[in-house]
Amino acid sequence: MKITNIEVQKNNKDRVNIYIDNEYSTSCSMEVVYSNSLKKNTEIDINELASIIDADEYIRAKNTALRIIEKSYKSEKEVMDKLRTKGYSENIIKKAMDFLREYSFVDDEKYAALYIKEKCASTSKKKIKYLLIRKGIKAELIDEKLSYIHSGIEENTAFKLGEKKYKSICSSCTDSKKAYSKLGAYLYGCGFGSEVVKEAIKKIYNADDFKKASVTDDSNKLEEIKKLAEKRYNVISKSESDSVKLYRKLAEYLLRRGYSFEDIKTVLKQMEI
Repeated sequence: MKITNIEVQKNNKDRVNIYIDNEYSTSCSMEVVYSNSLKKNTEIDINELASIIDADEYIRAKNTALRIIEKSYKSEKEVMDKLRTKGYSENIIKKAMDFLREYSFVDDEKYAALYIKEKCASTSKKKIKYLLIRKGIKAELIDEKLSYIHSGIEENTAFKLGEKKYKSICSSCTDSKKAYSKLGAYLYGCGFGSEVVKEAIKKIYNADDFKKASVTDDSNKLEEIKKLAEKRYNVISKSESDSVKLYRKLAEYLLRRGYSFEDIKTVLKQMEI
């Protein structure tokens, strides 16, 4: 077999098309052409051609891997998974990963340390470990790196997350027991241990917050009923002058709107009906 032409691609000057015996055979990078001293009218056998194809795939995989880690540091598994989605063979992926390791472009130990440092202020140790395992980091390595995190840091993280959640709970819940349960469930869901959760709740939770909220909510509800009752009263009173019937019609109207009879009685008494 003879290389009869090496043609630079029109849309990519870094790649060429190789013709063997006047027929298109394959394409490869200019780097492969130079490294293998490929020239027009040079004899080539099937094994040499296979080697050229293999070398080109390796260069493409290597460049793809470099682009993957260009924006952010990645674990070995993350890079390998992305290379697989690009269709590279396992043999080529192995070669590309060897290149990345040789130049310290991937380092799971360093990655784990950086990840933990970044996440420990906002995430529990348990959740960090779970996330790192999913990224392919060995459990033993994770445990070693997590052991350097002082317990006080996790307690502070639980407190900060719990405090933020507590404010949200207080704005939508007036039952102190339910609020307590919701806060605990949230912190457990974040992966914190029982002792850390108990300590955080102890610092955050205050039953008096819900007593104040309950009083405020009751006051707002009565005001809402009163406005609705006054509006309805202005309509009914035009055709009904009997105070007993007027009271009954107003009460029935408000009951149909879902208000309790006790609250209705309180409002109608304030209106002196």
